[in-house]
Amino acid sequence: MNPIIKKHYLLIHEVILKSQDEILAKTGVTVQLFVREFNASEKDILLKKWQPFLNTWQVSIEDIRDGGREESLPVMRKILWMYARINFKKISLIKIGELLGVRDHTTVLKGVNSAYDFLHVQDEYFLRFYNPVKHLFNEPVDATI
Repeated sequence: MNPIIKKHYLLIHEVILKSQDEILAKTGVTVQLFVREFNASEKDILLKKWQPFLNTWQVSIEDIRDGGREESLPVMRKILWMYARINFKKISLIKIGELLGVRDHTTVLKGVNSAYDFLHVQDEYFLRFYNPVKHLFNEPVDATI
């Protein structure tokens, strides 16, 4: 490992340990903090994996990110989040959300859960967008993520 990067990791590790101790001292709660990295390659891989979904739906990532609440866009977002959550478990919900313009991880979690709910009840509107892309959920994913 590069000596400069190693130095940064050691510093980060030290800060995490101090923070864990401080939280325990102030609250009596033991927590485990860890570093979550979201490098450009993870983002690029996820965006690349989403591209067949976007092509099928004939929309761009910008449409889904910035499209607001046009009736179909939230459904598409939920399907993309569900795919990411299933196939890229090491990427945090915050990072997955950020790719589609959402800053709150709970919004992503709620979206994923509602996608599963729609699947469970076989919601007709949801299935209109899910069925054309469901085969993509079975495609192999790069194991480096």
